[in-house]
Amino acid sequence: MRIAAIDVGTNTSLLLVADVYPDGRMEPLFDEQRFVRLGKGVDAEKRVNAEAMERLRTTLIAQRDIALEWNASPIVVGATSASRDARNRQELIEFVRRETGLEYGILSGEQEAEWTFLGAASAFPDLQGTVAVLDIGGGSTEIILGDPPQVTTTYTIR
Repeated sequence: MRIAAIDVGTNTSLLLVADVYPDGRMEPLFDEQRFVRLGKGVDAEKRVNAEAMERLRTTLIAQRDIALEWNASPIVVGATSASRDARNRQELIEFVRRETGLEYGILSGEQEAEWTFLGAASAFPDLQGTVAVLDIGGGSTEIILGDPPQVTTTYTIR
């Protein structure tokens, strides 16, 4: 199955197109990073402003179109800190759906930490014992402890 994942963070939007096989292996085919600066003003205003929403719309349309060129389905969008912290997050979800046709999923801090841990640990199949993963993002930092593939403890720092 060929999938596309779009990770919308506080500053960037990351696209990954990959083939995923029944045994769980994944083969990355295409990836890119675009600067959206979605979080500009979120801490002060507690909302994603119109300019940032327009930058997000332009970026998601471009990344959606790239994913479709690769025949990826589904296209999954996961948003993190800036979207999670914005008081107008429901407006943001509806805006993305209306303007791009994509479902805009906003991850909790715990979900973000778990996916970060699983993604990082999957790159090292021989890991044994408890490991720590540190994710320094534009709007939050996660410290995750676990025994792959299980997450034990997460800490989110804003």
